[in-house]
Amino acid sequence: MLVRPLSLLLLFGLPAISWGQNPRPEVDQAEISPAEELQRLVTARDALTAKIDRLRKTAGLPQQVCVSVKFLELSLNEARRANLQIEGVDTKTLQPFRFAKLLFPAGQAQQVGGDVSTGAHLLENDQRLDKVLADLKKAGAVRLIAEPTVMSLSGRPAAFHSGGEFPILATQADGKTATQHRRYGTHVDITPVVLGNGKIKLDLHPEVSELDPKLNVTTNGVTVPGLRSRGIRTHIEMKSGQTYLLSGLVQQGKNKTADGEPEEIELVVIVKAEIVDPLLR
Repeated sequence: MLVRPLSLLLLFGLPAISWGQNPRPEVDQAEISPAEELQRLVTARDALTAKIDRLRKTAGLPQQVCVSVKFLELSLNEARRANLQIEGVDTKTLQPFRFAKLLFPAGQAQQVGGDVSTGAHLLENDQRLDKVLADLKKAGAVRLIAEPTVMSLSGRPAAFHSGGEFPILATQADGKTATQHRRYGTHVDITPVVLGNGKIKLDLHPEVSELDPKLNVTTNGVTVPGLRSRGIRTHIEMKSGQTYLLSGLVQQGKNKTADGEPEEIELVVIVKAEIVDPLLR
């Protein structure tokens, strides 16, 4: 019932914007520089976006956010063995927490939100990331675990899980035992909040776990499976359409390499959040 009134508000409530006319008639159109023209368009766009946000709040329509997540496993051993040359970075010397070095040429770290020695970064452009991942995949150094996409209203939690569950016995407060189920596999909890001006606050909890018989616990003849897990809980603020890269979650694999070295596997999580506005479709 809100669609028609809101459409009328958008039609009659917004200031008329004429893209083909010169708002300064006393100045010849040829005298306006490309920079001035660009600034005019940006100002008009920002005003229109702000007006739509106010009208949406008046109509009580929540915004929707589309969040896509990639879970990747990077074999540091295979990356070193491949000995790739990417923007002057030799993967033969690749160390944990240094995956981002493959993405950012020297001197460009400040443009993406921090020092490349850390494991978290905001990316403005995915082209280089896609190229690096393609090179690593061709060399057999990276494996895609899961690639979920979830849609949620602003402020509403969403979750994705791929894997399984196993039962365990738990003692309750009254002394009785009950069966509970513990999950394993690939899981992510997401709560997006639209802040306005095209920005999104994202509460993010990605986790990857797997069964490991070496961590099993046996009590009174009952064996509880053990889990190896890697995960993080973080809160970030990003622009709609930006990509968040989280790396540095390294663990030793179950196997050893042909050289007898312990297998090092780094979990890389790539998150992209975009505001999906039905009014602008």
